Amino acid sequence: MNFKKKNRDFVWIAVLLVLLLGLNACEEKEYPAIILNTEADTTLVDTTYMLSEIPAKQDKVVVIEEFSGVQCVNCPQGARTVEEILAANPGRVISTVMHAGGFADPFSNSQEDFAIDETEDLNTFFTVAGYPAAVIDRTIFDGQDQEAIAANLTSWEVFTEERLELTTPVNLSVTIEYNDETRRLKSSVEAVYTEMVEEEHKLSVFLVENGIIDLQDDIDFGLIEDYEHNHVVRDMLTASRGIVLYEGTKEAGLTVFKEFAIELKDNWKPEKCEIVAFIHKSLESKEIVQGAKTKLE
Repeated sequence: MNFKKKNRDFVWIAVLLVLLLGLNACEEKEYPAIILNTEADTTLVDTTYMLSEIPAKQDKVVVIEEFSGVQCVNCPQGARTVEEILAANPGRVISTVMHAGGFADPFSNSQEDFAIDETEDLNTFFTVAGYPAAVIDRTIFDGQDQEAIAANLTSWEVFTEERLELTTPVNLSVTIEYNDETRRLKSSVEAVYTEMVEEEHKLSVFLVENGIIDLQDDIDFGLIEDYEHNHVVRDMLTASRGIVLYEGTKEAGLTVFKEFAIELKDNWKPEKCEIVAFIHKSLESKEIVQGAKTKLE
């Protein structure tokens, strides 16, 4: 028997098997081309450019992130406190309300469940332990050991006023386009740096809705069937903890322009919705440096 010939035949057979398997593996790894199916999707923009002339600084806008729940009997008082702060500082303070935690579980006859994955994640991120709680500009203030401030509602106004005294290194604006037929909302966010910033900044974009009528427990009035829920976070157009706005040093004049799109659910009322955006730090500090919002008209 010619063992050399037999070995050579075996080697060739082995090589052919390997090649065939390799070809099959390559075929399995092929992915279909990514196609943007709609004309609207192809218009989404993410770009940066430099301005030759640095604009004047905007006034600092403070963002209050309130953590709440429909079964939290003290939460209506927290909501009233925030409304008082908003009324006292028109255009300078923005509110979002995040339903999360055990008190956010809906009643058996509630129309909706306001808690979503993003609000639950941020509830964990800020280690919220009591409700209602307010996270004011994601800042840890003197005498506090974390960003979430519960129980002492009077401090919410004091800390908001403290933040209003600051300046911001970046101007922020939000514009909206809405198609009533498709219920598709496109939001454009523009950030213009008025001074150099080296630390990392992230961008968070929320869709919130006002005037939602549903159940709410209240320590003073009991279970309210027609309670008006405002500033409720319906969804996020970014990751829950934000996305990096721009890699590297932000020189004065740097302009970052990003567009986001979302389709409104059937039970969301467009005329009651608004987009809230803010730029925040993301390393040792979570501080919000500037916020902006705009309503659907």
